[in-house]
Amino acid sequence: MPLLSAFLVALLASAHADPLWVTLGPQNASHGLTILSQGDGQNAPDSVAGSACRSLAPKSCYLYVQADPAAIAPGNHEAFVTVEYFDRDAGLVNVEYDRAVDEPTLQTSYTLADDVIVLGGSGKWMRGILRLADARFGKGQNWQADFRLRSWSLTVRRVEVSLTRPPDYVPGGTAPEVLEAFRAHAGPGMEVVFGCVAASAGEAKAFRMLGATGVETYCTRQTVEDAAEGGWDWSRWDKQLAALQAADLKWVPAVIAGPGYATPQWYRESPLSFPYVCLEHHQPTKIQSLWNPAWRNWIERFWQAFADRYRDRDVLESALLCCSGTYGETLYPAGPETGWPFDIPGLFHNHLDWWAAHDYAVASFRRTLQPRYRTLDALNHAWEITHATWDEVQPFLPDTARSLRSRLDMVDWYVQSMTDWAGFWAVTARKALPDTELYLCVGGAGKPILGADFSAQAGHRALPRRSESDERGE
Repeated sequence: MPLLSAFLVALLASAHADPLWVTLGPQNASHGLTILSQGDGQNAPDSVAGSACRSLAPKSCYLYVQADPAAIAPGNHEAFVTVEYFDRDAGLVNVEYDRAVDEPTLQTSYTLADDVIVLGGSGKWMRGILRLADARFGKGQNWQADFRLRSWSLTVRRVEVSLTRPPDYVPGGTAPEVLEAFRAHAGPGMEVVFGCVAASAGEAKAFRMLGATGVETYCTRQTVEDAAEGGWDWSRWDKQLAALQAADLKWVPAVIAGPGYATPQWYRESPLSFPYVCLEHHQPTKIQSLWNPAWRNWIERFWQAFADRYRDRDVLESALLCCSGTYGETLYPAGPETGWPFDIPGLFHNHLDWWAAHDYAVASFRRTLQPRYRTLDALNHAWEITHATWDEVQPFLPDTARSLRSRLDMVDWYVQSMTDWAGFWAVTARKALPDTELYLCVGGAGKPILGADFSAQAGHRALPRRSESDERGE
């Protein structure tokens, strides 16, 4: 019996030392690994640069891989995934794997590995190695996969898995000489900013080697105060900062409040929420209205909480101010009606229109007009209309205007409201971060229906840093 046990241990050790592999093509050749092709991981046979391979199908972004449990039993393993891929386009290849924990969850089943393969578009077959720390191999992913490669465009001819470190493994996943060929060189005072959802440690290291000075991520109010009012939880961004600092990178937070996806559910569903309402249909969106006077207090509170957490930690390269619109731009709602901005709040009314039908917008419109005309008779004369009381004066679709003067008043008020809102954000952010570079998030075209007067928005005196304002004597 002892001899048999020793033989089995040696046999298992030998099996683990021999990498598992699968060669991809019209008919995959497998030694302990299986490529799955279902759902969001569909792939098809291909032939690229003289090699049989498989490529992800359109609208698929995952290549699912399953290991034979007879070769790698469920447990806690350090594993290395070697990928032979065709470097067709610029981009990234990540790996998400089933991580070993005491109580597996959906989140742990799709743990993002620190290592990343950087695609440079060289047009060559290349090889990359990715490390999986604490891999479970418990079949925890879709279709009982153990890990999946993630990329928007991926062509692969071979995948290997080894429980021993390959001699040519490079921590981070991408060789420095590969990254150097695409490195951006920033001059003095310049910023090179890469944007992503959240940078893993490997991605952060790769970004730095590509010449990045900072990384932009979406720091929404929803990500830090989602549980309840005052229930601040900055752990997501603290973790992100640890990865950035380890790679000698700064953070460029896009500080976002107002869009549906950026607003906590408890707030959206409370009496505090006052979204825009369109004039065409008189239906609300889920994007917060700038005319709600109480909304300013919530913005000031969010910026102060952010500053209290990060202002004095020497981690900010700059900050992006994202105050309205579908995504965070200095715009009114303008569509679309599907896409990722609806993942958190669900579908909502959202299209190109004049979003000024709410009572707070109506009150603002009248407050702007009354000192301008002083009397209702003067307004009626200019507008070529016969309102009996000021209560009849309301925002309207410009195409229905009775006179050019009334149309201009409507459009000027609408655009100036967004300009003033951008200015309020600039003043609030500057108060919170007196020494940080600030940028406004603008978008779309400079059309009045969007509220877009980009020169007026960007010219606000609060945007320059305090030291720059002092130099100009402001």
